[in-house]
Amino acid sequence: NRIAPGTYTAPSILWIKRHEPEVYEKTYKFLHANGYIVHRMTGAFTTDYTQASATLLLDIKNVKWSEDLCETLNIDRSKLPEIRPSWKAVGELTEEAARELNLPRGIPVAAGANDTACACIGTGVVEEGMALESIGTTITLSYITAKPSFDIRVLNRLHAVPERYILMAATSTPGAAYRWLRDQFYRGKSGATYREMDEEAERAAPGSRGLIFLPYLSGERTPIWNPNARGVLFGLTLTHTRGDVARAFLEGGAYCVKDCLEVFKSRKFEVSEIRVTGGGAKSRLWRSIMADVLGLTLRVPNVEEASCLGAAVLGGTAAGVYGDPIEASRRIVKVVDEVKPRLGNHVKYQRYYKLFKRVYLKLVEEFDELKALEAS
Repeated sequence: NRIAPGTYTAPSILWIKRHEPEVYEKTYKFLHANGYIVHRMTGAFTTDYTQASATLLLDIKNVKWSEDLCETLNIDRSKLPEIRPSWKAVGELTEEAARELNLPRGIPVAAGANDTACACIGTGVVEEGMALESIGTTITLSYITAKPSFDIRVLNRLHAVPERYILMAATSTPGAAYRWLRDQFYRGKSGATYREMDEEAERAAPGSRGLIFLPYLSGERTPIWNPNARGVLFGLTLTHTRGDVARAFLEGGAYCVKDCLEVFKSRKFEVSEIRVTGGGAKSRLWRSIMADVLGLTLRVPNVEEASCLGAAVLGGTAAGVYGDPIEASRRIVKVVDEVKPRLGNHVKYQRYYKLFKRVYLKLVEEFDELKALEAS
């Protein structure tokens, strides 16, 4: 995985070791948030498959802490917790925890998983070739494989189900950009909701009449990994309307997803199905734009809180309610809607996407220069 400060555990541990050495020396185990909660519940010091694979310290093929990586980074391996499968119980609720939570003692406690893996389970994205697009503040595209792939443009993780991996592409701010547009240009003038914004955007033509938006309002992650990238509204004229701008924001988010999808395709990974979830997926217009830009059918499952459902499935599996999380996910999750791409729009968007890519590439040096000016 690509080294990204604040995203992975190893750089954070090294920061503590360098800047707060006394804290590092006193630390018995480094835990993720869910690992700490599991410890409070059971007394066990553990991490799960999905979190362990986000540390930069895991031998992902053998699912154990890498001696080479720990030695190279000079991180004490004894300070790392035991790695447990996400769907397995790591212990039972202690008497003290049961009293604090007002629950019966002895309830099995699962290792759990990160939000993305839980959302995949909660939407039925558990088979090789399936993908989940989660549209929120950020947009993530999670693709399921039966073997790991080592491409530094995406995040490589273990799934929370047996014998599966997640290749995750994570954008930074497409959803947040749409919220910023609402707060700055809609709410103060008309008290508009997202639905009203979508109505204006839907009246605009595909391509927003020659308007392209780069939604890099807080840098960008997959696949360009450029913290200096900035938002750009390219092609703005006096004839453009607020609806054109709103649509350009939605299309910009879709171009980012296509950018991520191209990474998977470059590695010969064929996407058999994309399911969508998250607050942004409630927008019928955004789903439609996504389908048109990607040229793929998007399927909507019968679940709103996908990560919560996925976590519940892991808990149920650990407690013996389900045989395994894959079987449980198949049984619970159903597709209730789908959006198919329109060929004419897809062809048009292909041309806009290529220009979207070129605009970014022509501005890379300028982004760096602007960052330097900001810091001066």
